[in-house]
Amino acid sequence: MKKVIILLAALIFIFSVYATEFEELLEIGKPKTFSGKTITMKFIGEGEVFIKIDKSEGWFKENQLTVMEGVTIRVKSIAYKINKAWMNISVPFNCGNNVCESNESEGYCCKDCGCVSSSFVCIENQCVHESRNECSIENQTRDCNDNSTCTLDTCQGVPRICFHESVGCKNGDGCCAPGCDNKNDNDCSPPPKCSKDNETIECDDKNPCTRDYCDIECRHEETGKCIDGDFCFKVGEIRELADTLKQCSETGEWVYGEENIISTEGQSFLLNRIFSSTKSNIRFILPVVIVIIAVAIIVLFVYFKKKSESLSLIQKRIDIIKEHIGK
Repeated sequence: MKKVIILLAALIFIFSVYATEFEELLEIGKPKTFSGKTITMKFIGEGEVFIKIDKSEGWFKENQLTVMEGVTIRVKSIAYKINKAWMNISVPFNCGNNVCESNESEGYCCKDCGCVSSSFVCIENQCVHESRNECSIENQTRDCNDNSTCTLDTCQGVPRICFHESVGCKNGDGCCAPGCDNKNDNDCSPPPKCSKDNETIECDDKNPCTRDYCDIECRHEETGKCIDGDFCFKVGEIRELADTLKQCSETGEWVYGEENIISTEGQSFLLNRIFSSTKSNIRFILPVVIVIIAVAIIVLFVYFKKKSESLSLIQKRIDIIKEHIGK
């Protein structure tokens, strides 16, 4: 009995070392490590997910066993609305225990087995040729120094590459980063003073959509959004071109085409256009209509006058005939 218990314990131990299984909920872009293997779900498709395991990546179909980098994964279910997926993950070894076991290799676990050549180094469980690394994390301050106080220099990725991230607007770091000014970063110089007498020259920002004036320092008050040549237009203003229309949008960009304008701003603009078009047509047509009516009146007047004269002449003849018969 004691031997059976020992054998079962040994089998459980072996299975736990060589086939560790996890049931996990993975979220897009958030890597997790299982027995030394880093797994990241990058995208979700229709009935499948795109997964990266260390240096390899590919699509894993739902409810189908797929092996990559020695890891077996079955995607149980996908929650599309929250960008997550339930998975069964089986790692048939314990990578990271400093022992290169029989079912491990440099391709799956260089943490334990190293790389095939001294020209390669193991970085995040991936064998990378030394020549491809431009820096090391241990020496990133030296390797990635760009001599700028406006960037945070770090060594990241596989292979190792230098990144230079802007420090942003921060007081007292000796840097006035792009987009910062004296109001949010005391390392930036205050704006130069201006004079009321010379504000049109000193404060001119060459932007037709601002009113430039001096109030101790130069101010630029927005008067519109869209620029066309030397002119400024407000949001919603419409210009008629040779073959289409364009309208000033809230982003300061012109929206082209009647259909786009209607879909963006509603149909009120079309009614305005029809109304304005009708008004301009009335201004042109009204005099013509008046002339036509006047001519028609004159023609009718002449016609009825002649008709009246003709009737009068007939009546006279009738009277003469009656007079003659009476005699």
